[in-house]
Amino acid sequence: MAGTESDYVVVGSGASGAVFANRLSTNPAHSVLRLEPGGADTRKNIQEPWRVRPIVGSDVDWNFSTEP
Repeated sequence: MAGTESDYVVVGSGASGAVFANRLSTNPAHSVLRLEPGGADTRKNIQEPWRVRPIVGSDVDWNFSTEP
């Protein structure tokens, strides 16, 4: 969005990003831009969390891993 100015930019709206962006936006004097990667979440497996198993390893899985 060329030419757009915001007071705050929140990258990602996972559990904490969404709450953080919401709290920042409650002040009408602040403008908040929230960026989220990826395309539309039109698949049922994305919209309904209990269906997550089929998307593991699919083209929408970023395949990130962690260490203990």
